[in-house]
Amino acid sequence: MMLKHISIEQLAQPCLTRYRGREAFLGLEKYLEAGPVEIDFSKCETVSLSFLDELVTNIIQSNNLERVAFHMLDQMVEGKLSRVAGIRNVTLYCRQRGRAVHRVVPKLPSSKKATFVASKALL
Repeated sequence: MMLKHISIEQLAQPCLTRYRGREAFLGLEKYLEAGPVEIDFSKCETVSLSFLDELVTNIIQSNNLERVAFHMLDQMVEGKLSRVAGIRNVTLYCRQRGRAVHRVVPKLPSSKKATFVASKALL
């Protein structure tokens, strides 16, 4: 079955609160009924940890986690997904832009904070 590619902007904007995370999940449900999906965060400028946690928690509760992958180009989003994976003790899959294969998002223990390298463009 083909993976349906969905932009996060189609599901919720801005991606900053638990409320918006729940909203994104509710929009995602109709796509999940049709098969596996890849949520594209590549054009999303800001994503909060609470948004991702709410989205992933709802996906887990709906028993659809194995049908969802995440597409991104921002290391910050992957870092936050790593924290969610560690906190919820689940396996999440992602694909970075330009890559054809999905890989496991490494779980970051919930007691540790993610470390990121600042882009020189932002300095």
